[in-house]
Amino acid sequence: MIAKRNHTGPVHIAEVSKMTGVSIKYLEVILSELRASRLLKSEKGCMGGYNLAKPATQIAFLDIIGAIDGPLSLAPCACNTKSNQCTGCFDKIDWVVGDTLKLAGEAAAAVLARHRLGASNRTQSSSTMLSFSR
Repeated sequence: MIAKRNHTGPVHIAEVSKMTGVSIKYLEVILSELRASRLLKSEKGCMGGYNLAKPATQIAFLDIIGAIDGPLSLAPCACNTKSNQCTGCFDKIDWVVGDTLKLAGEAAAAVLARHRLGASNRTQSSSTMLSFSR
């Protein structure tokens, strides 16, 4: 919704809530995370709301997921951050599972990094990610 309306002015949070059925309180959290990641910008006042901070063609789906959920990982041991180092693998079978999940996560991240909001993606409309549809 925000991506579709980006050239016609800011989208007010109440409008997003009404069109999606998502509570304003929950939207405030999500939109705040997207703004902190510099994917959205906000304008205050009665005519204010949210706009994309850069062209939709420069925003990857991976950027959005990372802003909201952090690094993409299918399991804690499959994430490459020091705070998520695996402590639960007890045998080689667990290592195989962790390695497989790591490879799957990397493949998913590569796909999400290639697909942009402003591009026509075969399997997903360009506005779904920021429309908060269920």
